[in-house]
Amino acid sequence: MHHACIVTQKEIVGIESATGHLKRLAREAPIVDKKWILSFPGGWQNHCRPGPGICSGDVTYLDSLEKELKQWEQSALIRSLRHEPNLLDFSSNDYLCLNRDGSHFRLLQDVIARQNQPMVGLPEDANYKSTKAQNGDGPRMTTSDPDPRNVPFGSTGSRLIRGHWPSFERAEKAFSAWIQAPAALLFQSGYAANVGALSSLTGPGHQVFCDRLCHASLLDGVRLSGAGKHYYDHNDLNHLEDLLKTRKARKGRWILSESVFSMDGDTPDLAGLLTLCEQYSATLFLDEAHALGYYGSNESPGGGLLAHLRDKESSTERIFERVIISAPLGKAPGLMGGFVAGHPTLCKYLLNRARSFVFSTAQPPILAEMIFEIATRFDRGEYNDRIERLQRNANTLRGLMLERGWQTPSQSAIVPLIVGDPSRALELSGALQQKGMDVRAIRPPTVARNSSRLRITVHSCHSQDQLEALLDTVQQYN
Repeated sequence: MHHACIVTQKEIVGIESATGHLKRLAREAPIVDKKWILSFPGGWQNHCRPGPGICSGDVTYLDSLEKELKQWEQSALIRSLRHEPNLLDFSSNDYLCLNRDGSHFRLLQDVIARQNQPMVGLPEDANYKSTKAQNGDGPRMTTSDPDPRNVPFGSTGSRLIRGHWPSFERAEKAFSAWIQAPAALLFQSGYAANVGALSSLTGPGHQVFCDRLCHASLLDGVRLSGAGKHYYDHNDLNHLEDLLKTRKARKGRWILSESVFSMDGDTPDLAGLLTLCEQYSATLFLDEAHALGYYGSNESPGGGLLAHLRDKESSTERIFERVIISAPLGKAPGLMGGFVAGHPTLCKYLLNRARSFVFSTAQPPILAEMIFEIATRFDRGEYNDRIERLQRNANTLRGLMLERGWQTPSQSAIVPLIVGDPSRALELSGALQQKGMDVRAIRPPTVARNSSRLRITVHSCHSQDQLEALLDTVQQYN
């Protein structure tokens, strides 16, 4: 067992012959308020004689947490929660303003009103009764009772154990139709979709090639799988090909990328990635989170970067033999959840093996019904005007930035302004807050050191005056 004491350098008044050992412990020990927390096997008495009243006994995990928190505060990296609905939103991913203007709230009211019907196909066995009925204190529930609703709020379990409802299948079919994929499986969140899919599809013997700026959920899925992981320089297909040539795989090869990168707002050479997949027998796992609602095609309005490419390319008939789509819904669609889309065999496999799907309670079925409605509206082109306004506003902001001599890698609704120092990014964010605008400072570890930034997200409902006021304020304080 390890024991510990909290000491200062002057308070260590006696040590046994292992002087170097004690110094090494001091070098490696956490420091809190200029004191070392030393942990010794067999008890501190065998190693040092601290001054009176300073022995702490066993050290808890809180000591190391407090140390890390203080370090983050000193480096301007500590974070906190804020709710400021009165500020002009330049931070959220509500790109099409479906939440901001009340569209989703009205849709939810309509969905609830339509579900005020008796449940179809409730079990009729004698065991299906209320608790009161079991005790003889109330009536037995029958299929003619008005409750529960056709789409209940809680799913009541994982989808493989009683938590599956028709609204999930409707959502999956509507999403597949929208992005023109053969099949899709709905997960509780985008993070769960990426981690669950990649941790089950890849494993020892597989080689996974990740863009260096891939989202944490993609990288976490690979880490859990035990597959070999290799980073290629951001959007550098030459570097990727060099790695593909030299890293052999006993099993599958995978390439991970995003359609729109969440912190830089840029896009990959998707056609080039698909060519490399064909040449090196690799599968592309593509996260479309920030491309939905911005990129798309006439057949798939707002359906993402792959849909945009398929509108231009003629040789994409068998594309889902080499491509898997991840589609988190928390951005332009404005909801919670995430699809993994591709070949039907893929979805059947994930339904059985993706641990985040199998071992988690399904999301509320009423939410799945909302997803069905929203995917259907995208597919019908009902949000096309919003998509066009979003694209126009993003182009306007990038143009205004160039007029001021500010470079940005953006090709989407995410437009970063890189300032480098985290303290400076916080200062600019605070200045904008004082002017009634909400633009968050993004700092390490979310982005690399010396690349702290203001992450500006453009919305379809922003006016040009608002975009100009934003940049005028930044210029004033920058």
